[in-house]
Amino acid sequence: MKVPTDALHCHVLMLGILGLLTSTQVGGAEPWVRIEEDWSLALNEPDADTHSPQVTLYLTPHAQQEETYFQFQLNHAADTGFSGGGFRVDAIRQSESSDEATSLTRAALNVTNDVITWTSVVAVHDHELLFAIKNGRSESWGEFGGPDYLVRMPANGIQNLSHYTPRQSLADVDIGFGRNRVKYLRLDRVRAYRQDGSLVTVQINLTSQ
Repeated sequence: MKVPTDALHCHVLMLGILGLLTSTQVGGAEPWVRIEEDWSLALNEPDADTHSPQVTLYLTPHAQQEETYFQFQLNHAADTGFSGGGFRVDAIRQSESSDEATSLTRAALNVTNDVITWTSVVAVHDHELLFAIKNGRSESWGEFGGPDYLVRMPANGIQNLSHYTPRQSLADVDIGFGRNRVKYLRLDRVRAYRQDGSLVTVQINLTSQ
């Protein structure tokens, strides 16, 4: 993870964020059941011929169960095989895929100075963990994401998202190919929802490289 110039300020900020997102029972409030992360990826000059850059993000619902996570691959799709362009979402436990969805578009990112934005959503519902990408926008792809790209897996005892942490999401970013073509990848904000619909919004504005 990129270390900001003011490292002490960053540390204090992250502690404050973690405090907000983990104080789930204050005043008898219900724990978090849905987390939304707003991301932005700014490019220099992508290379459509080599599908560069290729970026993978991970969202872990429970920080102490790192073998259970969701994966979002941008500008490529890789599992047993590889295809360039588009994106792929995957639900993974113990290195095995439980559910996956690949975008209809196989177009490669191709617009210089493009800024790709999206929201990653994880939720606990009816003993399942759910993950989706929504509100995606880029010059290369236009709008993307939505319910067609929702994946799920059994919750296996995870009852809420009180052990989610944005620190994990920032630390787990992988720019596996074409790092020089990325200006920045930033987690802009996090929204944490309770069962009754109440929420906390936290501005984060930290980059991961």
